[in-house]
Order: sequence, then C-alpha cells, then structure tokens
Amino acid sequence: MSAAGKSGSSARRGWSMGSRVIALVLVSIAASAAGPAYLAYRAFSAYAVTSAGTELQRYGGEVLLRSGGLVEGHILALQALATSPDVVSIVRSSNAANAERDPAELEAWIAATDKAWAENLPQVADTVESVVGNSVSSHFKSFISAVAGQVEVFVTDSEGVAVAESNRTSDLMQADED
Repeated sequence: MSAAGKSGSSARRGWSMGSRVIALVLVSIAASAAGPAYLAYRAFSAYAVTSAGTELQRYGGEVLLRSGGLVEGHILALQALATSPDVVSIVRSSNAANAERDPAELEAWIAATDKAWAENLPQVADTVESVVGNSVSSHFKSFISAVAGQVEVFVTDSEGVAVAESNRTSDLMQADED
C-alpha cells in the first residue's frame, strides 16, 4: 500500500499521531489546572462559610443586645406608668369601693358585668365608658402612641377588674386570663 493510502486510512480510523500528542498535552494541562482549581474552590468555600458564620454570629449578638435594651426600656417605661400617681389613685379608689361591698355581692356583680361586657350589651355602656373613657385610659393611649411596640395597656384593681384601658378589652375581668 502506498504512503498516501496509509495516511488516508489512518485518518479514517482515528486521530493522527500529532493530534493525539496535542490532545494528550491539552488533557495534561487541564488535569494539572483542575487540581489546584478544585483546591482553591474548596479553600474559598470554607473561607466563605466561616466568614458568613462569623458575621451572622456578630449580627445575632448585636440583635440580642439591642433587643435586650429595647425590652428593658419598655419594662422601665411600664414601671413608671404603673407607679404614676393617676394610676395608683384610680386603683386605690376602686379597691376602696370594692372593700365597702359585700364579697358575695361583689362577686355576683363582677360575673354579671363581665358577661354583659363580653357580649357588648347596652346595660354596661356606662361601665365601659367609665373604664375606657377616664383620664388614665387617655394617658394609656398617649403612652401607646409614644412607645413603639405597645399594643394594649390596662390596669386592674385587686379583684382583677379593669379600671382603665387603652382600648376596650374583650372582657372586664382580667384576673381569669391564662
């Protein structure tokens, strides 16, 4: 067979020797680049995860500190509100009025009024107004406007009956709440 026939048959059967050498060199270069690239990828991934974790921990710590300060501020504000002279006065007044009543009569009045309050019956309209419309309740509404995060403020007497509320609650008797 002639030389031309051999090279033609070699081309038909596969790659030429020069193509094989070039392919082998390219595969070697790719393999030698892939190893370091994979190692660099793994190192960068580990760094990114560690870095993100550290940042998240730092942010979490900041959030906890700020939240703690916010809660502490709200507690102090509520303590100041609870011990204000107007609040103390309205609670003492209600406690004094309750002390003058027969305990069984007081208990019956609380139960009947609480039921009527919950059902929004007209016979408790004056009681609702005396609880929600008094000056302490107005002070509570102002407090809620000034202190972000507060949605409801009320105070009860020694029996658990609401005597001032920022908003009308679903029931008058608060001592039975879970």
